[in-house]
Amino acid sequence: MLRVWVMKSRPNAAFAVLIVVLCLSGFSAHAIAQDAAAASPTAVAASQWDYVSLLVPVAAIPLIIIVIFLLVRGRAARQATLAAAQSAPPGTGVGTVTEKEDFDAFISYSSRDKEIADAVCRSLEKDGVRCWIAPRDVVMGAPFEESIMDAIGRAKAFVFVFTANSNGSVHVESELKAAWRRGIPIVPYRAEEVFYNKVLDYYIGSDHWIDASQPPFERHLAELTAVVREKLRTVARSAADDRAATGSAGKDR
Repeated sequence: MLRVWVMKSRPNAAFAVLIVVLCLSGFSAHAIAQDAAAASPTAVAASQWDYVSLLVPVAAIPLIIIVIFLLVRGRAARQATLAAAQSAPPGTGVGTVTEKEDFDAFISYSSRDKEIADAVCRSLEKDGVRCWIAPRDVVMGAPFEESIMDAIGRAKAFVFVFTANSNGSVHVESELKAAWRRGIPIVPYRAEEVFYNKVLDYYIGSDHWIDASQPPFERHLAELTAVVREKLRTVARSAADDRAATGSAGKDR
């Protein structure tokens, strides 16, 4: 909870800094206009216009800088995540999953983030975690939506690539809801510095996300693999307990 609070406080801190800068800019522009009016008493009316004309560009400069900084920062995070996964040496990735083959994790993502999702898939499969990802594993000729739902029903873990694009995707929301209804462990992988919309917050707001929006990105991919493996072990233990309980019940009859 502390980690989430710290992450959520960053935009608030940036907004507070922006307000302070704007106020200081306004005071500076007002002081300049007053000095001009004092130097020429007949130019009081003109100084008021000078105040406005000075305030607008001075106030706009820090706002433009902050917007450019956030855009560059998000792009850099995305590119570094891709580079971290693509630079990994080839491992034991298993490739395409057929309709009847078993796999470990379903990867949910926005189609606009396919490069990030493919990088995540390569990283997981390099370490032996078998993945199902569209469109690679969609059965040829099968309805796309049916393939998605069938795959979610067979998944042991659900990896959610969380970005601004997936935050507004109704298709991703449908996939996440399907996994949630089936009780499939959901692992949010936060690839950008964004926060859940209300729908996502309802379903997975209390789940721990892997924050991959900041470097080092290799460590985040390794953390994702470790978390997914732990989820898979938990699912395997639960399945073994269920089989043992079923067998014991059968013997008692």
